[in-house]
Amino acid sequence: MSNRFVYYHTKPYLLKWASDVIGERSDFENDPLARCISYIQTEPNGTFTPLAVVVLNRWTHTSVEGSIASDQTTRWASRTFFRAVYDHVFVTHARLRLSMGVSVDNVPAINMHEKLGHVREGLMRDLLGEGRDAYLYGFTHSDYKASRWHQ
Repeated sequence: MSNRFVYYHTKPYLLKWASDVIGERSDFENDPLARCISYIQTEPNGTFTPLAVVVLNRWTHTSVEGSIASDQTTRWASRTFFRAVYDHVFVTHARLRLSMGVSVDNVPAINMHEKLGHVREGLMRDLLGEGRDAYLYGFTHSDYKASRWHQ
């Protein structure tokens, strides 16, 4: 088995996998603007197993929304992967902001976002469905330039 990145793409099976992992609020495979950066494992039989997919969608001229779907392990959480996502948003596409919603019940994801330097900016009620609130996290170009992620 080997692991590899699949950079910025529109692979329908990976967008569908991310939608299935994230659940009811996502329908990435039917969003013509959704793109993803994926970390996949190549199995001995030649098939692919996604470890993580970061979907970038809802593009504006200054920002993009991101969603992270993972296999519930940390095998994918590497500096190289996060740097690829940030470089793509802030360098390749010159956006000023990356926004992400995180379930208030998802303590591991909250800890990860805060460890990465994302700033909790507010509470979004019912973002993930009725009675399912999420924190809004933001990471700006200025945050990126001041962070360890900027090369």
